[in-house]
Amino acid sequence: MSWTGVSDAGTADFGFEQHSVRVRLDMKVATWKVNSLRAGLPAVLKWLPAHRPDVLALRETKAQDHQFPLDDIQAADYQACFTGQKTYNGVIYRAASRGT
Repeated sequence: MSWTGVSDAGTADFGFEQHSVRVRLDMKVATWKVNSLRAGLPAVLKWLPAHRPDVLALRETKAQDHQFPLDDIQAADYQACFTGQKTYNGVIYRAASRGT
């Protein structure tokens, strides 16, 4: 791996053999202990437009996969990666699907 510099636009180039990856250095990441996603979903959906994190990790979702409100998350312009099991707290990672 080689560092090839940082541009004025706030991105960095990392050279990997013959490939190059551009990385944003101004990514906004947020975490939130929701203590039940079903109960906390209205607060999360109200908070998202004002803060617009690139990645949001929700902890202690207390929801199984079939209970996950995917439609609501996608309507907020986010994609989701989640896993939930009965009797476990669960974690959700969401990333913005917008091109910014």
